[in-house]
Amino acid sequence: MDIQATIPETVLLLALDDASGKPVLDGTTLLQTLGGAGLAELVVRGRLRLAEEGEPTGTKPGRFVASTAVVEPALEAFVEHAEDRTPSDALTRVVGWGGTRSVAARLRAELLGELVAEGALAHAETRWLGIAWSERWERGASTEREDAMQSRARALLQGDEPAASDEHLVAALAILHGAKALPKVFPDLDAKPLKTRADALALGSWSSEVVRKAVEAMQVAMMVATTVPITVAASS
Repeated sequence: MDIQATIPETVLLLALDDASGKPVLDGTTLLQTLGGAGLAELVVRGRLRLAEEGEPTGTKPGRFVASTAVVEPALEAFVEHAEDRTPSDALTRVVGWGGTRSVAARLRAELLGELVAEGALAHAETRWLGIAWSERWERGASTEREDAMQSRARALLQGDEPAASDEHLVAALAILHGAKALPKVFPDLDAKPLKTRADALALGSWSSEVVRKAVEAMQVAMMVATTVPITVAASS
């Protein structure tokens, strides 16, 4: 089965608990991983890249340079916050102060809406006095793609060698690993070998050295971000 999905979509599906319909990550970490996933997606698709020494554009090495590649509006909104900034600074800006107005939060809302429309998720909410008290995104009627994605992710983390078609999935796992979130997403896998395998996957073969360096930089940015608390409105 074709399990191709964007990196943010993959991160979001992996981060949702099938039983509760709620994210296994706290609101802050979820927005940070989606922010990192959005930036990584733009790199894989060539909309962003990291400047190198002697860059003709004049951009300092290690900062994002934008191309003219076309991406959907939800991802394009990331570009203005990333261009001419380091991955860490770009991540801080797309996550913002949390809540529903940041670029990462808007991406989250759009992805959830698309997945509900696709039938992969079903939206439910608990209401009290007419006010939505909590939300859930339970498994929908069409879960075959999600099931295949989770199965393939688990196989990669347990030793399967990645194929070219796994690049988006491996990037999603690298972002989650940078946020130290994989043990929460795969709680049944032993943490120590999980970390070792995730390290190896992130260093593995990519479509280009440019992509590998950028994903590696995003991992570092995720590690920095998850040590700095920000206030995020509750997502449940």
